[in-house]
Amino acid sequence: MKKATVFAPGHISGFFQPIYHENIYQTGSRGAGINLSSGATSTVQIDNGAEQKIDVFYQKKRQKADVVTYAIRELLKERTFHVVVDICIDLPISQGFGISAASALSSSYALATLLQIPYENVYMAAHKAEIVMKTGLGDVAAEIAGGVEIRKKPGIPPWGQIEKIAGERKIVICTIDKKISTSDILNNTDIQKRVQLFGKKCTDALISNPTFENFFQLSTDFTYNSKLASEKVLEAMDAVKPFGMCSMCMLGNTVFSVGKTEKIIDVLSEYGTVQKCDIDQHGVQILK
Repeated sequence: MKKATVFAPGHISGFFQPIYHENIYQTGSRGAGINLSSGATSTVQIDNGAEQKIDVFYQKKRQKADVVTYAIRELLKERTFHVVVDICIDLPISQGFGISAASALSSSYALATLLQIPYENVYMAAHKAEIVMKTGLGDVAAEIAGGVEIRKKPGIPPWGQIEKIAGERKIVICTIDKKISTSDILNNTDIQKRVQLFGKKCTDALISNPTFENFFQLSTDFTYNSKLASEKVLEAMDAVKPFGMCSMCMLGNTVFSVGKTEKIIDVLSEYGTVQKCDIDQHGVQILK
């Protein structure tokens, strides 16, 4: 039985512009975000079998895990392996941290390492799984790159295009309220119109002035203009203002912040569960 372990960073989108294309690998989002030192670590082991079988565990508990299973099947094709995927996550699912993408990317990357499948195939499989399952648009492309990224063109390489912004900061994140359904947001016509308009404006403005500070200001602008934030999220953002910059993680009832780290942690602890992360500069990578 062969085994490999891979880490993929969690990813926060500060703002995004959904773009759909007949080529699924060009479907995705323009926008910008931050990759986090917390994310998903997948250990994959394979064994020969009479039929194809995939078992997925999150935090040692068996899960259906449609996005992960879809990506794994895309890579296996007709191969009849028994694949066991054990995923450990550092961040909550469905709260704007790109964990479904990180899970699909890290697990399929580990499988490709074992089967000597080109990593380009991994990127296509994980991206396609996210699009088909409607759990995200640009997270896989971002998590491949790492760092603070501008997604200038939608989709994954070679179709997608990413520019990185220099940045070494402590990121404070706070989970405030119940989960948001990404698919519900992406299917809402009124929300789509606002997101398209302000996502494009913010992305174009960041390309013109690609600094970390401008990214954060535009993320805050997008939060207010998109009207996606709950009252509690807006209240938390206001409370942080004396100590730093704060915005909403797209799409989650969560905020992310930089500035006077310990002060921000104290303030946000009143609103929900707080974690402190570094910016991941490497993207998806093999651990062992």
